[in-house]
Amino acid sequence: MQDYEFGEFRVNTAKRLLFKRDGQPVILTAKAVDALLYLLENRAQVLKKEELMRAIWPERVVEENNLNQIISTLRRVLGEAKGEHKYIVTVPGRGYRFVAEVQAPAAQAGTTAATTNATTRAMAVLPFLPLVAEHRDLALELGMADTLIARLSGIRQLIVRPIGSVRRYVDVEQNSLQAGRELGVESILEGSIQRWGDTIRVTVRLMQVATGAALWAGTFDEKFSNIFAVQDAIAERVVAALALQLGREEKQHLARRHTDNAEVYELYLKGRFHLFRLTPPEMHTGVAYFQQAIAIDPAYAEAYVGLANALFRLPLAGELRPGDFYQNSKAAAQKALELDDTLAEGHAILGWIAFWYEWNWSAAEDHFRRALKVDPNDAESHLGYAHLLSNTGRHLEALAELKRARELNPLHLLSNAFEGLFLLNSGRADAALESLHKTLALDAQFWLTHFYLSSVYLETGRFAESLAEAGEARKFSGGSSTLAMAAAACALVKLRKRKEAKALLDELLQLSMSRYVPPYHFALLYNGLGEDEETLAWLERALEQRDPKMTFLQVDPKWNNLRATPGFADIVGRVGLSSASTDDAP
Repeated sequence: MQDYEFGEFRVNTAKRLLFKRDGQPVILTAKAVDALLYLLENRAQVLKKEELMRAIWPERVVEENNLNQIISTLRRVLGEAKGEHKYIVTVPGRGYRFVAEVQAPAAQAGTTAATTNATTRAMAVLPFLPLVAEHRDLALELGMADTLIARLSGIRQLIVRPIGSVRRYVDVEQNSLQAGRELGVESILEGSIQRWGDTIRVTVRLMQVATGAALWAGTFDEKFSNIFAVQDAIAERVVAALALQLGREEKQHLARRHTDNAEVYELYLKGRFHLFRLTPPEMHTGVAYFQQAIAIDPAYAEAYVGLANALFRLPLAGELRPGDFYQNSKAAAQKALELDDTLAEGHAILGWIAFWYEWNWSAAEDHFRRALKVDPNDAESHLGYAHLLSNTGRHLEALAELKRARELNPLHLLSNAFEGLFLLNSGRADAALESLHKTLALDAQFWLTHFYLSSVYLETGRFAESLAEAGEARKFSGGSSTLAMAAAACALVKLRKRKEAKALLDELLQLSMSRYVPPYHFALLYNGLGEDEETLAWLERALEQRDPKMTFLQVDPKWNNLRATPGFADIVGRVGLSSASTDDAP
């Protein structure tokens, strides 16, 4: 299959991957890759929109807007400025054409890429699929993958994509090799699992992504109570097939079971399943399952970690009073680590709590460093440490940590969106804008990306665009984000629509009569209105309630107008931060 080079980009056709010339991968969805390859293959002609849609969606009838979004994504990823299309041009009334000069890549470039892939040893465990589609058990299917990911992640020479990266691949019609290409891994483990009463059948296959060759395959028919033995066998065969040499501690980690009770394990899997749906009702359901598991097996360390994780996330996901959750989350994480000090996730949660709630910066750093010592390839620990570094003004270190988190989990929306946030808070608004548009190419409906875009546009004087992005953030959050409402009000003030901004304030005040609204959000809104006294009063409330977003006071440019104000400097000091906005901005 022919590869292509154009401009600063190179396309590996066999692997369906787009790279920059320096070897840096460029993340694209499968449909965007389909569109780019079809444009390249037919670059000598103008392609009608109907033809392109048939090529990209051969078995579906889609609206023209789907194609428009794909083309817009490609143009954004390729760095085309608005109205200046040096790669893909629109031919009015006809369609699209790829116009840049295209050539075959140098042999050396292909050799370098192959060498890099061979030494990376990155793999993904995809969600297991059902043998009978109408009898799906998503909690078991995802849980089987999640457990194997946890087992294999303890091997230092192997980078395993976390469950958050692979959860999207649950479609029974998925192309596993394409999933592997999108995840940027060398090998994938795929399988199926079906339960009938107290028996399970598990089929599994380890494949090389580049060639599609099977490295190992197996089938297991067992009692459900023997599922741990099945997982042991799969993990051991993967290690053997990849010819990995394990040390003593790695062998112990691979064989470690935190419970031998299949009923308890099933409750834990259900808890994880509901937790990572990330809506408050689902997370509360997850809490209940973890508590049931702990009640049956009080020595189940992973169940305590799951409980700590859910309690830690709920205040932010559901805009709930932090004091009602963080202390219980900390207690659960500490109990988990008493039972097993090698759980990186437990150390990371303690880091987040020391960071978000206790404002103990040195303790937070110690916890994150401990998590990374236990598991240097834990993307979530790198992400948490990066966030701590960013919010305390250590921007260069933050971006380096975040880069590592994104290398380990390239499709993670939060990591990609945080890059834009960290760049903005380090004073690099243009770079932040470019980064956030790339994140939109991964998922145009992730509300935080739109919220951060609103912040960038507000900072750069593009107030109408800031308002529009705040509206998108509110829409994609399900209409529940009061933070997006505050952002919209700030943009309205800049657009001299103070009456409309006041209406949003009234709506927020009315909402606070029936549910908790973080006081920090009111402070942002009053600051946008220029009402300093009210702003400081709401920041005092946020201080009293230990609102996690107070950790942004040092770096968020929205507060620059108050930095010389004694009252603001006093509040920032009581959080333990500096009223100066940065200390190492490039």
